[in-house]
Amino acid sequence: MFPNQSKALLFLLVILTIGDQNVWASVKNGKQVETAEKNLPVQKHNTNQEPPYSEQQVKKAERLLNSLPENVDKIKILLKVCDWYEASYNNPKTLEKAFQYAEDALRISQAIHSNIYSGKCYLQLSMIHELRNHNSMIEVTARKAIAVLTQTNDLDDLAESWVMVWSSKMRTNAPIKERLEPIFKAAALFETTGNCFD
Repeated sequence: MFPNQSKALLFLLVILTIGDQNVWASVKNGKQVETAEKNLPVQKHNTNQEPPYSEQQVKKAERLLNSLPENVDKIKILLKVCDWYEASYNNPKTLEKAFQYAEDALRISQAIHSNIYSGKCYLQLSMIHELRNHNSMIEVTARKAIAVLTQTNDLDDLAESWVMVWSSKMRTNAPIKERLEPIFKAAALFETTGNCFD
């Protein structure tokens, strides 16, 4: 999953949702809003997050998947392969492959009773539904992610799940109040983790 990208997206989405009059007025007037770099927080990197797979790594992983035992390591590999297909979607077939890998990872996560990985899988499925324009399923799977992730200490993925609920609300033109609640919950969670817009 893409935590830094989702944080930047979250910031932009809050601005778009609220429609900050000062920001839009300054843009219309041609004024530029500047921020001194020295005042910006130092970007923190999640040392637990591994880099995404390359195409060669995906092909190798796909060959090995059937021989791997159904455990957390296999779930991690399935999610990374899923990420690759999701990030490089060129057609419905690649998104279908991403969906199948996420569902397989979810099945294993539930079999081993892992709330963290079940939540990660539901979040991944929600993101795939967004790419497939299955608007009603975005919120359904994001809320499933929220339900299991609230039982864990994985606040970043919980916040990202709230972003997906917000995305669903935006896509379905829900009332403003319904749009704001999930984005504010996500922002509060990101702030709690120290990952607020860095």
